[in-house]
Amino acid sequence: MMGSRLLSAAAASLLLTDLVAGSAFPEPNLEGKKVVGMSFHKELHTPYMHRRLRTRDSVTADITNYDLLYLINVTIGTPPQNFGLQLDTGSSDIWFPYASSSACRQSYDGCTTFGGYQPGDSSTYKLVGRNEFQISYVDGSQIDGDYIQDTLRIGSTSVTGMTMAAASQADRSLGIMGIGYRAGESSAYYGKTYPNIINELKMQGHINSLAYSLWLNDLESNEGQILFGGVDTDKYTGDFTAIPVQKDSQTRTFSSFTVALTGMNIVNGDNETQYSQDNIAIPVILDSGTSLTYLPDSIANDISTGVDATNDRQYGLVVPCNLGSSPAKFSFKFGSNNGPTIEVEISQFVTPLITLDYSQPTFPNGDLACSWGIQPAGNSPNLFGDTFLRAAYVVYDLEDNTIAIAQTNFNSTSSNVQEISSGSIPGVGATASGAAVTQTVGGVPLQTGLGAASGSGTAVSGQASGTFNLGGGVAATSSGAANSNIGKPMSFGIETVIAIGTVLTGLAFGL
Repeated sequence: MMGSRLLSAAAASLLLTDLVAGSAFPEPNLEGKKVVGMSFHKELHTPYMHRRLRTRDSVTADITNYDLLYLINVTIGTPPQNFGLQLDTGSSDIWFPYASSSACRQSYDGCTTFGGYQPGDSSTYKLVGRNEFQISYVDGSQIDGDYIQDTLRIGSTSVTGMTMAAASQADRSLGIMGIGYRAGESSAYYGKTYPNIINELKMQGHINSLAYSLWLNDLESNEGQILFGGVDTDKYTGDFTAIPVQKDSQTRTFSSFTVALTGMNIVNGDNETQYSQDNIAIPVILDSGTSLTYLPDSIANDISTGVDATNDRQYGLVVPCNLGSSPAKFSFKFGSNNGPTIEVEISQFVTPLITLDYSQPTFPNGDLACSWGIQPAGNSPNLFGDTFLRAAYVVYDLEDNTIAIAQTNFNSTSSNVQEISSGSIPGVGATASGAAVTQTVGGVPLQTGLGAASGSGTAVSGQASGTFNLGGGVAATSSGAANSNIGKPMSFGIETVIAIGTVLTGLAFGL
């Protein structure tokens, strides 16, 4: 994750969830495969705030979309202790709070919802590094704790002696399951790494390759799926195209899932181009721990102007919610000329904006306001977060250092799981070369409002006038000039929802 946003305890208290037996989607077909499956479904009635996260065969688990936050249910210890962990391709450590930690003491529920670790209750607990775990965030906050080893269970799959971290001091009570490269681990900053979850799954015989696939599903769905060591061919359309992962420009190692964005355009319902960027070579990181999509400032600001986005002092970049009914589509091209193109409906970038009293802000003309899911990257890396990833089925291959990507099949209710063998991703129809890109950033990051805000449903500042003809009955409205007083984020309380991921600027970590 790349930054942090604070959420009050009142907002956190709205995050109580109920486990529901069964799932809207069937279990993967496990017959004849060494596959371990788990399905679950959770309900959540208030979204977390937007985050920028940075710094065998098959094991599968469903994941749950909490309105822009993806959690995976696991157990830790013997007997098992239940945890919900945020799933993050942009980081590489698993960590969670001690039940006695500051985060749990200050949490509204004492960490009973997402889990607080009690080492004395686990017969398989082992302390391996007291006070050696540290993660720093771009806002200056930090998580400190111990490296431990214990049994981790994903569904019915047990990973014994798993190295993880238990936090004694933390600004958030929700832990992380980082599934990135070993070079992205917190300890790598000090020249040390350890086998993380992907490595352990392979070393202990649960999967054949250091690879997994991710299906986030659409914005309206509460469920998605991750397959460690496998793909589900019913969850995407067409063939995969593989593109190379780019090395970090400073360390010359593979530490994040950076790929080359080489083109993009926006078309309306009549297939008329409204915006186009061709022959570009922009590094972007595919990061499930980031809610939104962050592009170079010039591109992000062009798009914001085109779609009528208003930069409101209190709520950040907002658009009329009816923009989500437009038939307009984005197309993003990756790699060389034969690289893949992923289409994303504009509705995937129009996300709920709910205040703590469950009301929804409106524009002066009465239109409901929603958050806009493309932001300027400013002084941080370009990130393709959940607003993009929902439209793509992505295979992350940490052995061959490739990304295989295809158009997602939203809300698929069938399953056809195939194993990933070392050096071979099923369904890859072509391999594209990648343009040489370096993750460089500049300028001042634009501070914006978040998906959950304090106060009641007061009006946002007047709407700007959009320049795109998006069609579909969504007319550009102009109720006044956009608020020019920007750059001051909302001030919230102690409970935190933090963007965590690999920080490319010398910080020890950042999700």
